Amino acid sequence: VGGIARGVIKIDVEGYEKVILEQIAKGLKDSATCFIIFENWQRLVDLSSMLSVFQRPTKISILDKKPPMMVGNGQSIEGMWRRVKQRLRNVRCEYALFDLDPTEQYEDLYGELVIYLPPKT
Repeated sequence: VGGIARGVIKIDVEGYEKVILEQIAKGLKDSATCFIIFENWQRLVDLSSMLSVFQRPTKISILDKKPPMMVGNGQSIEGMWRRVKQRLRNVRCEYALFDLDPTEQYEDLYGELVIYLPPKT
């Protein structure tokens, strides 16, 4: 990890994310830019504690799948249902990053979490 200037790290350690993040923080150069992606299946997660291992500003987001469906205002239920069925025939999912506030306590925050580490200034 020490020689990386920028990149993406994907970890899958079934509940030991904080331990691995501590080791990444020790080995990552201050000048490195990095995204760290990991799954969270814990009901309660303390994001602030998790990010505290990095001695630099960090940003954390959740990667969420959203079906591409928009419903206009004032549309009838029949018209809306027809559009939903059309969309479901060719469903494809688009991913979006939603920023999280590490000072907030989240419940049921399941899915892929993404930490962004800019270079330390």
